[in-house]
Amino acid sequence: MFRLSDYIFTPMDLWRLLRRVFMVGKSTHVRDWVGVVIVIALASGLYFGLHFSFENIFFWVFCFVLVYWDLDSRISIGLALVALVAVAILNAMGNSGVSFVSGWDERVAVWVYYFLVIGVVKQIVEMGTSRVKSRKSGGDRVNSRKSINSRVFHVTEHVRSARPMDVRRRPIRSVDGIRKSL
Repeated sequence: MFRLSDYIFTPMDLWRLLRRVFMVGKSTHVRDWVGVVIVIALASGLYFGLHFSFENIFFWVFCFVLVYWDLDSRISIGLALVALVAVAILNAMGNSGVSFVSGWDERVAVWVYYFLVIGVVKQIVEMGTSRVKSRKSGGDRVNSRKSINSRVFHVTEHVRSARPMDVRRRPIRSVDGIRKSL
C-alpha cells in the first residue's frame, strides 16, 4: 500500500526524533545515557582537542546521533531539502542587495552537501543492518535455500512418477524426517 509518509519527512517523524533523543514518554535505558555521555565527550573532544568549528561539531554529532539511536535517514535528507530552499532564498536576497546575507548562501549550500552525505551514509548503514536482520531471521521464505530445495524435490518426484502434479498428494516431511504423502 502506498503511503506518502514513507517517502517524505513528516511532523510525526520530527516528534519521534525528539521523543527518542530526549527520552520523553519512555523509561530511560543505560544505552541512552551512554549515548548522551558519548555525544558530550565527542563534542567537547572535537572542540577542545581538534579545535573544530561549531558547524563541524554539529554535523559530526548529528551523524553520530542518527546512527547510534537508529533514527530515520529521511531526517537528514529532509533537512537537506529545507536548507536547499534556504540557499535559493539567500541567493535571491544577496542578488537584490541585502548586505547581511552575503556569503551565507555558500555556507548553507555546504550544509546541504553535509546533510545529503550523512543521509546517504545512514541509508547504507540501514541497508546493511536490514540484510543482517534478514539473514538472522532466515531470509525471505521464497528465496531461502530450504524452500528452493523442497520445490526441486517436489517437482522431481512428480517427473519420476510420470503422473500429473496433484496438490493434494504433495510430499511432505514429518517431524522424524521421513517423507510421507498426504
